[in-house]
Amino acid sequence: MKYFPLKTIIFCIIFIPLLSTITVTRVEKYLNILYKNKITQQIKESKKKSVLPNENIGNAETVIIQNAIDTTLKSFSQSDIFFKYFNLLPNTCVKIKEYGKDAQDIEITIAIRHNTILSNLILSMYIAISLYICCLFYKNAISKLNKEHLKKREAISNLMKDEQEYLEKLEELKKEREVLTEKLAQAKSDYEQEIKIAKNAEEELFNEIVELEKKVEENSALQREKEIEIEELKSQLEKVEKRKNVSKKRKSSDGVEKRFLNLYKNVDMNKKAIEGLLDLDDEDMQLKAEEVVHQLNDDPSEVLVKRKVFTGKKNKTASFEVLFAYNGRLYFRNIEGNRIEVLVIGTKNSQDKDMEFLHSI
Repeated sequence: MKYFPLKTIIFCIIFIPLLSTITVTRVEKYLNILYKNKITQQIKESKKKSVLPNENIGNAETVIIQNAIDTTLKSFSQSDIFFKYFNLLPNTCVKIKEYGKDAQDIEITIAIRHNTILSNLILSMYIAISLYICCLFYKNAISKLNKEHLKKREAISNLMKDEQEYLEKLEELKKEREVLTEKLAQAKSDYEQEIKIAKNAEEELFNEIVELEKKVEENSALQREKEIEIEELKSQLEKVEKRKNVSKKRKSSDGVEKRFLNLYKNVDMNKKAIEGLLDLDDEDMQLKAEEVVHQLNDDPSEVLVKRKVFTGKKNKTASFEVLFAYNGRLYFRNIEGNRIEVLVIGTKNSQDKDMEFLHSI
């Protein structure tokens, strides 16, 4: 019933008798109209052939009509297909209807009874049609079932192949499992041995760590002592170097002062200026500064003055700022006897300290 629909069976069981009944009714109506026309035509012909008396014309006409009907029905039973082969005469009823004195008509009723040849033929036709429809659906269902069976067989064959492959893989996995089991056992034994070795090594390392910690503590104590000694030595060394630098600076400043007194007779060098000259890191800057001093000694008017600066706390005297070597600064002033006093030599970085000195003198 999966591919053979239940609706088809219900249709064949319920609608076939219904269709047969409807068809029989339609055939009855068709035969009634057909044979009414035939009998009416036969009656007209009989009236033309017969000579009716003037008296009692209505009764004579009725007799003629009845005789024509009987004669026609007998001829139909012998020659007509339906009456001859389907035996319709016993089920045929003809009545004469009068609609007035001169108007007459006939009414024919042909009934197709059940279990007659014509009704059985109609029913057989619909049964054949229903069987044909059922056969079509049955063949369609059989073809679908065959296709489904083929698919199932293919699926079963594929599953059997897959099963065989899986069985082979399972055998291989069993062999691999045995090999891995042996390796695992060997690895466990090796692991246990390594654990024993590691425990022994751990104990030895622990003892070494304890000894090393003791040595580290001793070394750290010694290191602290040595650091203290080094710091003391550094402080002593710095003091010694400071003394040496001070002495060197004094010697160099004394030498520079003597050299400037001998070379530049018109220029007095302040100690701050000599110290600033010696503090210049670049030798070129020292030479540029000395060149400015040389110009002041020979001709102060040739020196390019940047600006005038007032110095001193009480008596504000004018001093002059000269640039050299872009970053250098030299400050001088005029004193008695047309002489020049160089007050400060420095750089742009030491300008603030130099200005404080100038304001303090």
